[in-house]
Amino acid sequence: MKKKNKLICIIPGLEKNNYSKKGDLVDWGGTTLLEWKISQALKIEGLQEIYITTPSSKIKSLASSLGVKTIMRNKGQSLNTLYNFIGKKFKKKNILWLNPTSPFLSEKNIKNFINKYNKVSNYNDSAFTCIQLNEFLFDKKKSLNFNSLESAISRKKLPNIYQSTNGAYIVSSKTMEDVGSLYGKK
Repeated sequence: MKKKNKLICIIPGLEKNNYSKKGDLVDWGGTTLLEWKISQALKIEGLQEIYITTPSSKIKSLASSLGVKTIMRNKGQSLNTLYNFIGKKFKKKNILWLNPTSPFLSEKNIKNFINKYNKVSNYNDSAFTCIQLNEFLFDKKKSLNFNSLESAISRKKLPNIYQSTNGAYIVSSKTMEDVGSLYGKK
């Protein structure tokens, strides 16, 4: 049986973001999005450590009260720079990146995602949660996944196209350091 990869979990946290003036501290069913994501991560067995990465002292205090370590980052830091920094900090590790803004991704889904990655990690340097789109897709001027000038086809016959849900990623620290991204080459 293949040995499971140990993961470092990173949860980014912001007081404000493009979606809300309260950022990841927006109310979510009696808690906040960030607290919800932390509670999910704490239920996942096999994580070596869980960190919040934030520029906020308020979020740092919240993480500390929940027993989670914090990696402080600069306000306005680009994601590429942040990913590169995290990759350098955790050499030879795999990183589970969980976004608070995806609260519907359950612990069970996260555990299944990790298990699926463990099965393919020998030949993949990253994975991300996604959904399959069986829709007719267009960019500004043309159809993307079908020929709009031909007769109509069933959605079932459309090619498989996947959309990242931005819920969870697993990526090697080397990929994060080298590419500055959550998406690897494989």
